[in-house]
Amino acid sequence: MALKMIEIHKESRKFEVTRRSISKDFVFVVDDEEFLELAEEQEVADADLTLVLDDDVMQRRVLPYFISIIPVNYQFFLDENVYVFLYAASVRAEQLSWRQWKLYVTFDIPDDNGQSQGGGGGESGPADGEANSEEFTQFSFNCTAVFEKRQMGYLLEAQKAIRLLPLLPSLVPGQLQPIGETDDAIEGADQPIRSFTFEITQYMPPSKLTYKYKRRISRLVTAINLDDFFGNAPGSVMCVGANASGHLYQNVPVSLQFEIRPNFRIQGFGGVHSKAALEDIYTLDGNGKKIVNTLTQFDSYVENEFLPTEVIHANHPNCGGEPTLPLPNGVHSGWAHIAYRYDKVINVAAKGVPRLPSERYIYMPEETIYMNFSEFLL
Repeated sequence: MALKMIEIHKESRKFEVTRRSISKDFVFVVDDEEFLELAEEQEVADADLTLVLDDDVMQRRVLPYFISIIPVNYQFFLDENVYVFLYAASVRAEQLSWRQWKLYVTFDIPDDNGQSQGGGGGESGPADGEANSEEFTQFSFNCTAVFEKRQMGYLLEAQKAIRLLPLLPSLVPGQLQPIGETDDAIEGADQPIRSFTFEITQYMPPSKLTYKYKRRISRLVTAINLDDFFGNAPGSVMCVGANASGHLYQNVPVSLQFEIRPNFRIQGFGGVHSKAALEDIYTLDGNGKKIVNTLTQFDSYVENEFLPTEVIHANHPNCGGEPTLPLPNGVHSGWAHIAYRYDKVINVAAKGVPRLPSERYIYMPEETIYMNFSEFLL
């Protein structure tokens, strides 16, 4: 088939980029040089050429040829290394003469059902330079109370049975004491702790979702922030999950889930039990700009039985602390776990032998690591 196709560069390669769609148009002229010979062989008069050159001829000769040489997809580059796939969405034909047709081809991003967006719907992700636009970096959060079994609690009141008066209770109110003590164990009780979770969804070009990035994400799950992260102190945020689902021809939503547990410091006798300040404490940089001082974001607990953690950190040889975290002295990551060892202690005044904490241990989960969360490429 003697068909020639020429791209009309003055009209071709126009494109449009919006927050929801990317499209690009190409314009070609197809010349059917062989048609005149076919018409002469069939003895078609000039007056009848227009009758032969109708849309039926176009469909049977020109369109199959055109479709056979047009690529199914087209790489649209947003920058030097970032691109999205556009797919052939439509072909529009316009007859110029008895042997020439003008063809308009549109490439765009199909929706989830493979249908053309037509420049309107679907989310292709941000255009170049919009990586942090509000529409394509999405944020959600949830704050709730979760319940964990704890063996210690602050004792508010203690009484002896009337028949045992005037003996004193074995445990002293106003201090951290074992909960549910029996002859064999400390039963403990479910206690509420606040849990703050948030999710960040960012649309990323398929070209950035490399195997290297996926391995990085898998390594960062259960990691704890080494630096400030979205206004939260080092050591308080853990990545608890990640997921992504999409197509190769459009930007893919990558969702990262995080959970915050406030850092803490344990004070000794005379300390004040308090939660982290509701209002951020600011410091000023060299230009007078306010910077949130996240190092002040920690809870304080009081344990009269033990020395404060800041004293232990400074003077005790059996304290490792979190040497990689830039935290104030005595402040532990919110993801650290506190455990106690109990011994029976004779209480002469109460004529009892209660179990009281004799040793305190602070652990970090084995699987956790401290990492710079900039590796998430947010």
